[in-house]
Amino acid sequence: MQHPVLPFHCPLVNLYQMAPKSLLGLGFSLLLLLQGAVSVDYGSALTKSILYFEAQRSGKLPSNQRAKWRGDSALKDGGDAGVDLVGG
Repeated sequence: MQHPVLPFHCPLVNLYQMAPKSLLGLGFSLLLLLQGAVSVDYGSALTKSILYFEAQRSGKLPSNQRAKWRGDSALKDGGDAGVDLVGG
């Protein structure tokens, strides 16, 4: 592609001619920088999710309950109304 020949020096024309290559290099550099910054540890997320759901359990909790701050709960719910809530 022939660029027009101007009778004077115009820095904007030079900038326009360089822009596609410069932007490509800049975009590629940003992509490389962001790739390391956006890494996600899915193993850690899964472990934390399972721990969260384990902590939501109610009733008599097993001895291997990982959320040590959580104790048995809802063991006598429904008893005052004579309702058996075992099994949900």
